[in-house]
Amino acid sequence: MATETPRYRTLRELIVGECATINAIHLSADEYTRLAGLGLCPGRKVEVLLTGQRMVVRSGSTCLGIHEVLAAAVRVG
Repeated sequence: MATETPRYRTLRELIVGECATINAIHLSADEYTRLAGLGLCPGRKVEVLLTGQRMVVRSGSTCLGIHEVLAAAVRVG
């Protein structure tokens, strides 16, 4: 019997009002550091406020606008 590997969604796949926890960020070290400095890092909960080419998410008391390409590199569960 084969075991199924869990599939994480990306931040980009979430819909408005959905909350999730960041599991991993697959970006260059510079981009990772920039997002982490803004509060987006593994273990943090995020809520999607707006979707589209520019997404708006809330993490804690901070609201951030990020491009959908960056959002696609953020794995959530």
